[in-house]
Amino acid sequence: MPGSEADFLATLLATFREEAAEHVQTMADGLMALEAPAPADGVAVLHRVFRAAHSLKGAARAVNQKPVEELCQELEGVCARLEKAALLPEPALLDVMHRGLSLIENCLAAPAATPPPDHRGLRQELRGLAAALPGGRPFSAAAGAVPASVSPPVPVSGPPPVPPPPPSAPAAPPPEPPAAGHSPDTLRIPRDKLDVVLHLAEELVAVKLVVRQQAAELWAAAETAPRGSGDTASRTAWEDHRQTLQRLASAARRDARTTDRMVDRLLEEVKSLRLLPFAAEFGGMPKMVRDLARTLGKELEFEFDGMELEADRRILQAVKDPLIHLLRNAVDHGIELPEARRAAGKPARGWISLRVSQVDAGRLVIRIADDGAGIRLPLLRAAAVRLGLMDATQAEQATPAALRELMFTPGFTTSPAVTDLSGRGLGLAIVREKVREVGGSATVLEGACGGTEFVLDLPVTLATFRGVLARAGGRTLAVPTRHVERALWVTREAIVRVENQPVVMVQGQPVVVRFLAEILDLHRPPEAGATTHLHLLVLHDGVRRAAFVVEAILHEQELLAKGLGPQLLRVRHLAGAAVLGDGEVVPILNVPDLLGVVTAVDAASRGELTPAGGAPAPARILVAEDSITSRILLKNVLETAGYGVAVAVDGADAWAQLRQGKFALVVSDVDMPRMNGFVLTSRIRAEARLAELPVILVTSLDSVEDRERGIEAGANAYLVKSSFDQGNLLSVIRELL
Repeated sequence: MPGSEADFLATLLATFREEAAEHVQTMADGLMALEAPAPADGVAVLHRVFRAAHSLKGAARAVNQKPVEELCQELEGVCARLEKAALLPEPALLDVMHRGLSLIENCLAAPAATPPPDHRGLRQELRGLAAALPGGRPFSAAAGAVPASVSPPVPVSGPPPVPPPPPSAPAAPPPEPPAAGHSPDTLRIPRDKLDVVLHLAEELVAVKLVVRQQAAELWAAAETAPRGSGDTASRTAWEDHRQTLQRLASAARRDARTTDRMVDRLLEEVKSLRLLPFAAEFGGMPKMVRDLARTLGKELEFEFDGMELEADRRILQAVKDPLIHLLRNAVDHGIELPEARRAAGKPARGWISLRVSQVDAGRLVIRIADDGAGIRLPLLRAAAVRLGLMDATQAEQATPAALRELMFTPGFTTSPAVTDLSGRGLGLAIVREKVREVGGSATVLEGACGGTEFVLDLPVTLATFRGVLARAGGRTLAVPTRHVERALWVTREAIVRVENQPVVMVQGQPVVVRFLAEILDLHRPPEAGATTHLHLLVLHDGVRRAAFVVEAILHEQELLAKGLGPQLLRVRHLAGAAVLGDGEVVPILNVPDLLGVVTAVDAASRGELTPAGGAPAPARILVAEDSITSRILLKNVLETAGYGVAVAVDGADAWAQLRQGKFALVVSDVDMPRMNGFVLTSRIRAEARLAELPVILVTSLDSVEDRERGIEAGANAYLVKSSFDQGNLLSVIRELL
């Protein structure tokens, strides 16, 4: 096939996939709306499903997607018969239509000319149910309005009744109306091209800051320009120069203001192109909840609100998997079976809601709530003791908020068994990490109706943010304003020790104090002979807070966040960098990371992680692994076995921790960014203090050459992931310790 023809077909197929996704979403939304007891404007909803099926059928025919075309034809025929009979579909027919739509989605995900195995049977089932009409809900019985801003609750019940057998003759499809084309005022643009435009527009923020800085410096120079001395001619020349400088400074300030307005307007307009409504990414969630509830035999209504609100596409994509996990948890863990709900005096049908609201121009809040069994605090206490996070006394005295916070700990689970849906204790830890990656926070609360509520606080965009600039260790650092609770200037005497911890009282509550330069491994100025007062930044992440000593708090300003690049994919305590107007590159601090370190240090110093019964502290193991899933799994395995575990995101992070702390053993991946496991092992063996430290390499590299290289580097053991068994790992660790 000539290259130009192949390129054309590839472009055509890509266009078809985009169009198909829109039509599938329209059909899914319509079918979910038709499940309501009294759908608003059922006639129009049914017709939208009909039109989407018809349009997708034509598009599939154009790219030779025969299975999709045939299924759409059957759905189109069912909708046409329902419209003609002025009926809405019964639950049995709706269920088969949902199955047909799911099969269409499967065909689109893996395009093939050969129909899937259940393709023929489902077509016949649709034809049979359509031919059995009339026998549905009349349109008049479906009258009733719901607010436009709130999606109607979607009833979900257990397995549907078995449909009647299909007749021998299929129903003839109605005549096809002409396909609708795209609106002339819309234009499809590839996302990568749009990303380039947005990136260039974001770069202008740095230009704006530079222009503003230069204008300020020029104005300061004009204001402080000396007057001339000497003879009259010299004074006149100096005065002319000073006036010229003042005119230039005034012009520069006007230009800076104009640049500010133009860049801000351009950036806002371009960023708006990246904004998508939540419905664009999450429109399929009602159907997912419905299908899962049917699988588990549960009855529920799903409320979907605020889907018209918009956020950056990158944020929507980042939180999609966390939201799916939380919804699956709500169905699996939260909502009880109908019999259990009746026994508890509750309606047999439960409810789950996903609501998005706008906090301000730059922040959104997502709330996922249910009226299920709720969070069982006794189970949390038992799990905390079992995993060694608390002893029995501490668990009994812990507040409900502290116990709920444990749910985000890697490896924490109350499930008695591992299932396809839950039980490994990884989900909520990954949810929080994913949300934090885009500058958000995740918390869990007790639901208003006795169930559970998860709250995700998210930015609308990722490009710019407000930041507080401070100095620590001789470096200028940026802290996102949303994490700054307050700035304090206190005397040294205000820092007192409580349970061997330095704390400061903030609004009557003790807050732990740490030197920021010390945590960042920067040079810490000597305390002796220093000023009698300290600058403190009280930082929080929605749950935890701590006060950090800095040398100076400069000011707050708009900053353009820049990634650190693939070479520095994950640097400890840093979320990115920003360039100031004078060209200085400023690190942006990762506040949740900092608070995590302070919390861990504080807990260890108070003995909260010491197992009950006064047993000696467990051996500390450092796990170096760049995959979050593998990292959490290894941490879970080792902590369950009774070891203390610290984690590093790659070899360089592990090396930094080894130089600062004491560990009994290292478990490391091999293929990692910045510093791989071979180099890390070699460095450990070359360091006199660490030369005898046991190292276990756990990797997917299983060639003889790789094994030999690991042994040459000084590894004590080399385990291959493909044949990995946690019993083998624990056995090797026991031998080495």
